[in-house]
Amino acid sequence: MLATSAVEVLQNLVPHSLLSKSDQNRTVSLHTKTGLHLELSQNDLLALPLSGLTLVYAASLCFPQHLMLSLASKLALELQPGALFWTLAKLPAGQHPGLALVMVAPGAATWDPGAKVFIYMRILQLSLPPLPSGVGTEEPGDPGRSRDLLSAWALQLLQAARAELEHIANESGTILSREDYVLPGEAFLSVAPSLGVVSPLAGHRLLRAFGMPRDRTVDNICGCGEGQNSSLSLSDIGLLGMLGHGHFPDQSLAESINCFSSSGSCSFADLFAERVFFEVRRKTLCRGPSPPFSCRRPSVSGTLSSDPGITKGLVCTRLSDGRSLLHVAVMSRSPGVANSILKSIGTSGFFCSDHKGQSALHVASALSSKNMTYWILENLQKTPVDFRRTVLAQRDFIARLPQNLTQDPAVLELLNAAMDWKDVGTS
Repeated sequence: MLATSAVEVLQNLVPHSLLSKSDQNRTVSLHTKTGLHLELSQNDLLALPLSGLTLVYAASLCFPQHLMLSLASKLALELQPGALFWTLAKLPAGQHPGLALVMVAPGAATWDPGAKVFIYMRILQLSLPPLPSGVGTEEPGDPGRSRDLLSAWALQLLQAARAELEHIANESGTILSREDYVLPGEAFLSVAPSLGVVSPLAGHRLLRAFGMPRDRTVDNICGCGEGQNSSLSLSDIGLLGMLGHGHFPDQSLAESINCFSSSGSCSFADLFAERVFFEVRRKTLCRGPSPPFSCRRPSVSGTLSSDPGITKGLVCTRLSDGRSLLHVAVMSRSPGVANSILKSIGTSGFFCSDHKGQSALHVASALSSKNMTYWILENLQKTPVDFRRTVLAQRDFIARLPQNLTQDPAVLELLNAAMDWKDVGTS
């Protein structure tokens, strides 16, 4: 009755609209002169046909776990790639194959001003190399076994993404450079229908979620901070994310695998990003003044460490919570590793934001880490004034500046000094 009353009120607000009821008043519809219509139905959620829909919303705050599992399966089965699912509750961690978390939007409500809307996208589902057996376990006398297995698997995952990107390039009649593995966005869009993407809108959604601006520079390898109107491209890392964030380890393995992502779901792409970070960290430590004993261990052939992109485009990989590897380095309080990553991606990496809209500076402030905050500000002092001002004034999705997140007076002093364009001093 509440839904019917709401539609009746809406009818009075829409001129020349027609209201109809059916199925013993269990379904009420409102039709407009322009052909648009709204339909509300009291029915079984799992019996509702979803095929052809481009956006599905569920007020799922009180849905039990078993219903969310069934809903995840239904969404993956019936939605086409590029369709969106908005939900007030997360899908069960690691149990939503074919659906990638692409954004967490603020959804302030009367019951919770800090409520969020989790936005998932139905992504392409192609066969990917399975995780090798033995991952998550170590054998006596071989402490690096699991690491080597994951690193070799990560290289196979990357090769699979590159092979699929080459296939898309060939289908579109585009020559793909094997130096950077970047495909023009229009080439992907031209082939998208053969990949199950049924509408141009869906193709553009996939490209916006996993693509990068085409005109990148040495100061902006990952395309962070570019305008929304920039022409987009799809790289090997972007396609790996598009495929890998909808694939998950078997539940039997999930508990034995650590994952950097804070989303709760540890996707194949999350595990790949983790391996890239560890390889960058290893190279950084081994170049340092006091390399650890493990640096004496030679790199194993056929692993990710052998790929030349490890210090180039691969560092643009993202976690399923939207964080970049620069975020991870700041979270790890590792200025040396952060330096290596920043050198690879360029200073515009400070514009990279996660699903909360938070930059690396937000993260450093939230950690109340004076050292990492100082490291970021020190690097920002080397950039043009307008660039610095933009980074420092960056707000997250609920309009918070970095200094709004810290509880450390020393960090707050550093940030306020930077906002006033004073020297940040010495650490």
